[in-house]
Amino acid sequence: MSVPKAIIFDLGKVLLDFDYGIALRRLLPRCRVGFDDLRRLLTLEPLLLEYESGQRTTAEFFERLQAVTGYDGTLAEFRSVFGDIFTPIEPMVALHAELRARGLSTYLFSNTNEMAVEFVRAQFPFFAAFDGYILSYEVHSMKPAPPMVELAEPTPAAGAARTCSTDDRRRTSRLAGAAAGRAWCTKTPCSRGRRCSKWGPSEGRKLQGQSSKLKERTEAPRSKLKAQGKDGSSKVKAQGSRKGRKLQGQSSSLAKGRKLKVTKLKAWRKDGSSRSSSRLKERTELQGQSSRL
Repeated sequence: MSVPKAIIFDLGKVLLDFDYGIALRRLLPRCRVGFDDLRRLLTLEPLLLEYESGQRTTAEFFERLQAVTGYDGTLAEFRSVFGDIFTPIEPMVALHAELRARGLSTYLFSNTNEMAVEFVRAQFPFFAAFDGYILSYEVHSMKPAPPMVELAEPTPAAGAARTCSTDDRRRTSRLAGAAAGRAWCTKTPCSRGRRCSKWGPSEGRKLQGQSSKLKERTEAPRSKLKAQGKDGSSKVKAQGSRKGRKLQGQSSSLAKGRKLKVTKLKAWRKDGSSRSSSRLKERTELQGQSSRL
């Protein structure tokens, strides 16, 4: 397999690490809400997703956040704080520079937002050294949704077999790799950077094998789950039948026990009634004898 001619990089957790906690702690003193509410709004609520998918402009995002949190600063102040959450992952930044020096084309493929990109462009020179950019807020779609992933398809000049995609999430790297030709998940940037810096035919064959294994791993669990589902259903039915028969037996035993008790009670009552009649008769006779005397 030939050495790739084009590499597609993710931004967050691949070239730059980020921590929203930095921005939250700096914004908190100027908000009316607590830390947990602010964190939920910026990381868990749909607001950020809407912003990064291009459904809200920067002004609309800020206006909504200000209305909910009571933030008393200006948009310019918020912009400087919200964007300042990044630190470079040096081995990957160095790898990008090395690949560029070797003549490979590189592209940026990221879920991100306008304020983050403005800050990164101003603070990190490597950001300007890409041949193209696929950014979620610009294309109005987010990974791993097909509309954005399809944009990672290589140009005819590069060719799918000569293109590789990198991402910090295995599923996204696999989907992008299906479009780009090869996938590379950067869970440990330092070791991955050393491997990729020695890229050659043997490494290409290794990546192709990993891609096939990933496909097998995703298909095998589905078949296993289906089999487990069928087997589990049969076991539940069998257990249900056994428990049903057991309950029926217990019910029959209880019914027989009740019937026996009722029979004994009737016999006891009948026997008691007979004894009472005999005693009453004896008393009557004795009274009659006493009267004659």
